[in-house]
Amino acid sequence: LHSGGFEEIRRIEEITGIAISFSQEKINEVGEEFCLQGGFTRYDEMEKEFEVKVALTAEQVKEIGKKIILGYRFSEIEELEKVSDVKITWDQDSSDYLGKEIFLDKKYDNIKEIEGITGFKPRFDQEVLNNEVYKLAVSSSTFVESIQKMEEVTELKVFFTEEVLRKKIEGSGMYEVFFALSQDMWGERTVKDGLIGFARKCFKIQAPADKAEYCPWRSDIRSMLSSAINQGHFDLSQKNDQDVFVRLLKDFGPVNIPNTFRIMLELSRSAAASELPDNSQSDLRSFGIDLDKYQRPSDVLNQLKTLRRKILSDLLKEEVPSNLNSALGTEIFKSQIGFSRWKTDVALSTIAAAVVETSNENPDLFVIPEGYKIKGIKVRKTVNLDAAQESELTKRMNDFLNEAKTREAVENNVRPIAGAIDQGRRNDLSAWWENSKKNLRATVQEALDKMRSGLEKVPEKGKAKMQEKINSTEGFLTFLNEYKFPEDIKEEDILKSMEAFNAVSIKGRKELQDALRTLASYHMLQTMPEGQKEALNELFEKYPNMPEEDLIQGLDGFVSDFLIEHYFDPTKDPTKTYHQEFSSNLFKTLKGVFNLTGDVKKRPIRNIAANIEAILAGETTLSRETINTRLVPVKGLLRSYSGEISDACYSSKALNFAKGDFSMITSILFVTNPETPHERFDGAMLLIETEGEDGEKTMLVRANNPTQRLLYSCDGKKLIEESLQYAIEVAKERGFDRVVVPLSAPTRASSNRKDVSDYYFEKYGSAKKIQLKRGPETDFNNYQVWNSNGSDPSVEIWHS
Repeated sequence: LHSGGFEEIRRIEEITGIAISFSQEKINEVGEEFCLQGGFTRYDEMEKEFEVKVALTAEQVKEIGKKIILGYRFSEIEELEKVSDVKITWDQDSSDYLGKEIFLDKKYDNIKEIEGITGFKPRFDQEVLNNEVYKLAVSSSTFVESIQKMEEVTELKVFFTEEVLRKKIEGSGMYEVFFALSQDMWGERTVKDGLIGFARKCFKIQAPADKAEYCPWRSDIRSMLSSAINQGHFDLSQKNDQDVFVRLLKDFGPVNIPNTFRIMLELSRSAAASELPDNSQSDLRSFGIDLDKYQRPSDVLNQLKTLRRKILSDLLKEEVPSNLNSALGTEIFKSQIGFSRWKTDVALSTIAAAVVETSNENPDLFVIPEGYKIKGIKVRKTVNLDAAQESELTKRMNDFLNEAKTREAVENNVRPIAGAIDQGRRNDLSAWWENSKKNLRATVQEALDKMRSGLEKVPEKGKAKMQEKINSTEGFLTFLNEYKFPEDIKEEDILKSMEAFNAVSIKGRKELQDALRTLASYHMLQTMPEGQKEALNELFEKYPNMPEEDLIQGLDGFVSDFLIEHYFDPTKDPTKTYHQEFSSNLFKTLKGVFNLTGDVKKRPIRNIAANIEAILAGETTLSRETINTRLVPVKGLLRSYSGEISDACYSSKALNFAKGDFSMITSILFVTNPETPHERFDGAMLLIETEGEDGEKTMLVRANNPTQRLLYSCDGKKLIEESLQYAIEVAKERGFDRVVVPLSAPTRASSNRKDVSDYYFEKYGSAKKIQLKRGPETDFNNYQVWNSNGSDPSVEIWHS
């Protein structure tokens, strides 16, 4: 009866000769079930077949109606009333209840149906609205839209208490919280002072960048604030602590200096430096502050500012500061270097000691040659489009991303790689492997059965080869059944599992391809440099709830910068790949599952990213304001760190530079906002003095890497042009005959910045190629820019 098997019931009666009867209670129960399932036809059939009447009360019908509405089957209410012969009497409380339930289910567009059915418009409770909004993740790409929709359907406005704001900031960071909504919208939903006032004061000192990845609030400040809050040093709700943070922004800029910040907070709560904790007093003394002389907190703070300024000044004057290796000195140095995916793995103290030792033994190695001067340049800043232009750009982006061709490319190329990397970040390889083996075994067993059944049809001369395939597939199946990762997983363990896939063909077998891609992701995340891992984790922090264009661009950059250039480096040199060598078969197969076979310039992800870049090229326009920048030549400690400063892989040569190797290379730093609290080292380029095979003195511009943040925030083409003009001016001063640049793909010899590589090809793509003399400098970092017929030929951009 419950399943509507009326004919079966009659057959049972025929077979047994016994008539079956049902109680009214059972008929009512089944009738209610049919209504809830939308089985109104069966309801009618049951009444006719058994000559019974379902007797539901008005209250029962009303409760069934509520459940039908909450199942979003609005059109069935009329049928319910018809079959039950009950007209439901709705009331305001029922409408409110239904509205709340649908609201909590986040089906906002369906709320309007309730008034049409019940005749009552749902009313909403302010507390329910607030609580639901408070649950929203600030990191969600639909944060603003969700709030606006909630407010629209409830006809209420959410209010963020100071406590909620504080928790959001502590969990997500100030950038994310205050720019998830516009400042104006926050203003309508919070108290005017308190945290909102504090945030606005901060943003007047350091305006956030429009792109989060180039914003110091995200790259530097978030980490420092999170650490200070978690360790109990900083209380967002206390005005004193807010004032200290504002002072830090004014006096030190938007940098990650957690120990300095901690001491500033402690000083603000102390009457004298002698009241500070012992570890803080020790840090200040080792930094060079005489606490016997300076006891007033204001005097200690002034000394902190003065000594920090002196460190930066000494560094740019090619001096190694005496307090560099102190806790505060090292912190200030590293904050100035900034985040890099390519961090040197040698300690600062070791590199600094090598610089000092080399300088004492052979000071000429670190002398800046004649003709290299500090040059100030002014490049116009970029500003955002107005609202109408921004809206049009957003429409163009959405239209492109929703095209059928784009969707297909994303689903087939972006999502599989992104999914594998996201899985690889989870540090649960053993669990994933055990969970995946069932599907893998089924796929392999199916292939094995097919080969076995077809063996007899194979010509005699091909049977031996087919039997080999069967044997190797059987071996792989045994491996899947037996292999378990040890508790302490080493690189060799992951490689063993990856190499096992050589036993089978994975062509056309999605489960095997996905598994191998995921194993490779676990492997690369275990072996890659720490900076690369941090950058990858940052990219995937909001995955999969992130703007698709951000995912595609970020993934394309990772594929270019790391997978192509390092992980799959054709030389298979572990110092460049950062992992043990793959077998030839595995190398080829892995490139296939990451879609990197053939011409990598035409890989699908690059094509999608190129279209996104073309749309975003109109994202900003130039303002009348300029960014004050200096080009500063260095050969001492800062040359050693120029790879890290410019986020380039030649950071591995830091100790070589410190020992005076590559003496014909001078680093040129991009220093923005010089001699202000907001001074930053914003990238570097290398000038190499060499000769052509024709004997002409040649200035080679290598690794021209202003930071991506700097390129984005100003007229990038003008900045690149100014950097090359600087090289030409130095060449003239030095009496050189020509200046050359390498023509190479991004992340290779010319630059890690695509904008620079594109500029070179656009302006010098047909320029004369120059054969250079081969030497340590023209072979620097394993790029053969001396070879005019190689992958990175040098072309002439100026001749005397």
